[in-house]
Amino acid sequence: MTPEINKLATLTVGLFGTCGKSTWRDAFMAAYAERGIAYFNPQVDNWTPELADVEAWHLANDQLILFPVTDETYAAGSLAETGFSVATAQRLNSTRFVVLYVAPEVNADLKLANPEAANDSKRARKLVLAHLAHAANPNVFLVQSLEEMLAVSLRIYAALDLLSGAREVNTWRSTLSPQAWNELVRAKVLAEPADVAAVAEDVSNTPGAIAA
Repeated sequence: MTPEINKLATLTVGLFGTCGKSTWRDAFMAAYAERGIAYFNPQVDNWTPELADVEAWHLANDQLILFPVTDETYAAGSLAETGFSVATAQRLNSTRFVVLYVAPEVNADLKLANPEAANDSKRARKLVLAHLAHAANPNVFLVQSLEEMLAVSLRIYAALDLLSGAREVNTWRSTLSPQAWNELVRAKVLAEPADVAAVAEDVSNTPGAIAA
């Protein structure tokens, strides 16, 4: 199995962070597939060194990077990678966005299995969270749960999609009046993604739309 990428659009969400046997990506991939959002999933059954280049490319190029550190692992490596991932993504392209989630501690099973490692992980997570909270960067979002991460990622994607469309010349967006465009912006950011296409069609057919 190779890294999974849904090639339905130009904008891509990189699903980095906790791997192993974690299933946190399942809900994200289902939500993105439903909305036609492209994503890159680096979690594979049999990882090979050749895939490192693929992951590095996506870390350097995906417009939206998600990096959760869940409670399913002691996460010594993942915690160290959070700062590196943010720095790399922002250094290579300051217009990209990173959404981070760090669970405050490991789950009960891991605490029981290795209390010392669990305590070390808790201290490391606290330090990382403190650093991220004080690192002023408008393109980096620190969230409190995976559910919030998904919601934030959908909003950022909607904004990126609008910006991408606004940069295109002679598209249907350029035929909308300011009033119709503002209505579409509000709908795309606030409404359910499944309704966006219908809203776009409606506003383009309103009296406020400029004929192409």
